[in-house]
Amino acid sequence: MIGLTMDRAALYRRIDERVDRMLEEGLVDEVRKLLAAGVPRDAVSMQGLGYKEIALYLDGACTLDEAVYLLKRDTRRFAKRQLSWFRRMKDIHWVDMGENFHKNLEMIHAIIAGKFGVHLECTSYQSFFRRG
Repeated sequence: MIGLTMDRAALYRRIDERVDRMLEEGLVDEVRKLLAAGVPRDAVSMQGLGYKEIALYLDGACTLDEAVYLLKRDTRRFAKRQLSWFRRMKDIHWVDMGENFHKNLEMIHAIIAGKFGVHLECTSYQSFFRRG
């Protein structure tokens, strides 16, 4: 297994940016449409990060700013729990994504090549891999 990690402050900044982008791309409208279509608030799908916080806002239980705060906070907490869980596992090759991208890609290639006996070739930033 390969685990990707980065500086916690950078990770949290990226989480905040992702939440902002989700809102810009219509998260509130998506949740509004799901609720209008009859998806129950207690459905498993509505308990996911983003949906439950926005549903609270749409119910009038909090402001949009409060819902966004909760979503960012809860997503950061979820990321922290994931890291804690995976760090207990043995045999994970950790790669710090805060460092040089190409250096990390070479390291990942070496790990995969050693494990599976294949040659990987990166052709661009949006790379694809070929067996060699």
